[in-house]
Amino acid sequence: MKKAFKIVSYLYIPLGTSENTVNQILGDRFSNLSINSVEEREDEIAVDFDIIVEEESRESADNNFLAAMNGYDVDNYNILDF
Repeated sequence: MKKAFKIVSYLYIPLGTSENTVNQILGDRFSNLSINSVEEREDEIAVDFDIIVEEESRESADNNFLAAMNGYDVDNYNILDF
């Protein structure tokens, strides 16, 4: 039986990436997405976002999140029961 998990994370992308591109990157991978903030830093853009996923276990939520974000720099992610 699947349960809902909330994953809170940051995505780091190159400067100059448009907000539309950020939405596309995340939207192509996750349907239930909320972008909390987009912060331009010295050498990158940090996107604070969270998603709701349904998985059988916390481990499968973790594995599927990392697989979906393959090729992108994500950090500080937490998986919470929802």
